[in-house]
Amino acid sequence: MGKPEVLTIKSTDRPLTGITTVTTAGTAVVLAADQPCSRVYVEAYEDNTNTVVIGDVNVVAAVATRRGRSLFQTQGDWFNVRNLNQIFVDAIANGDKVSWYAEV
Repeated sequence: MGKPEVLTIKSTDRPLTGITTVTTAGTAVVLAADQPCSRVYVEAYEDNTNTVVIGDVNVVAAVATRRGRSLFQTQGDWFNVRNLNQIFVDAIANGDKVSWYAEV
């Protein structure tokens, strides 16, 4: 297992942060509105009741047909995308959410 990545914020960076909630489980929710970025870190909320899954518009959290990157409570991962609207979130439980940090 490798060392965790160190996040360095330079004075020229304009980081964005947010929270995205999956109100209705089984429904793909766009991470955020149209916002160019270079990459985004997405982390499952610590008080989630189940798994959230990150992917494209076709993301599915249901175990039998899962599509995307599964995240359990407090797990996170970097995604290299050019826009926040390219990332979608689905969840097993209503109301589960992710927090995110984007480098612009």
